[in-house]
Amino acid sequence: MGKEFDDNAKAMYLYLALKTDVNVYWMQAKDSKYKIKEIENPKISTIGSIESYRLYFSSRFVFFTHSNSTDIAPLADHFMIHRPFEVYISHGIEALKGPIKGGRVEADLFTAVSPFEKKIKVEDWKLPSRNVKVTGMARFDAYWPSSDKKVRRILYLPTWREWDLGSDGKGWEESETYKHLLQLFDDQQLLTLLAENQAKLIFHPHPFMNGTMGIFKQRSNNYIKFDSSTPISQEIMDCDALITDYSSVAIDFLYLDKPLIFYQFDQSEFLKRRGAYLDYKTELFGPVVYNEAAVREEVQKLLEGDFESKRDSKISKKLFAFRDHENCKRIWLTAIKEGRIRHQSKRGG
Repeated sequence: MGKEFDDNAKAMYLYLALKTDVNVYWMQAKDSKYKIKEIENPKISTIGSIESYRLYFSSRFVFFTHSNSTDIAPLADHFMIHRPFEVYISHGIEALKGPIKGGRVEADLFTAVSPFEKKIKVEDWKLPSRNVKVTGMARFDAYWPSSDKKVRRILYLPTWREWDLGSDGKGWEESETYKHLLQLFDDQQLLTLLAENQAKLIFHPHPFMNGTMGIFKQRSNNYIKFDSSTPISQEIMDCDALITDYSSVAIDFLYLDKPLIFYQFDQSEFLKRRGAYLDYKTELFGPVVYNEAAVREEVQKLLEGDFESKRDSKISKKLFAFRDHENCKRIWLTAIKEGRIRHQSKRGG
């Protein structure tokens, strides 16, 4: 939903449109320019339009990845009319970082990829256990393992830190994030290493960073490239390895059994501000580095093929309840079942 046709929302929409007989609409931001190519004549409506409210109040189910107010009908909660069964399918997996304060989501059903993630949503988010179901992640249905383990395309995906900008929107160029990003872009030894191996480092900024990226666009070159336009789901499939700090996309790479590097130059501060659900001393599933020189050393190991499979590791078993292509189906069948229970309880009440 929204400005991009991507992620869990895309996977769920395509499943409903192509593999069920339900009448399904995609909600699109007014200024979006993408086209849905997977379906002939897809049904699309604009978020916040009069039609979006008509569709919302006449629907049996709605699925969203952020919130109903941002993904479908912004003011729907202010009207006491028919409310459809709302399913929050998320846009990431809870594990590597705690939630931003004040970011509570309202829904009838919350999905989880594992009993571990369900426990987080019940105990930390304070959701009723009956409202959280272990179904798997919708976008995992589109993931297929690659037989080519050679690393030549590395995705760099740093996390947004809400404290990098002051309340006045200033302070980015004084932030530690900015300084470390700049040092990485200007690392001539890293550039040489990539060039010698005909490899590329793709820097894909968090959407909240896009307004601050001018200097990095200017520094983009053949081997360290700035790219904010390619859908992240495409980057996950196209790239052979990942460098990140705390992004939940690391868990997608673990699922795909692709190697990764945790570049956490501010680990202590980040954990103090946001916290995490995994133990960073024992449960991170890749080398952890704190400066550019160590990043370069680990990149060289990746390019040399010096990494091990973690598919059958203890952390993989903790984070993934399913490894099939039935996630969207489970979510849909669970929504039908739970929606029926809610309907019957209302009639009984």
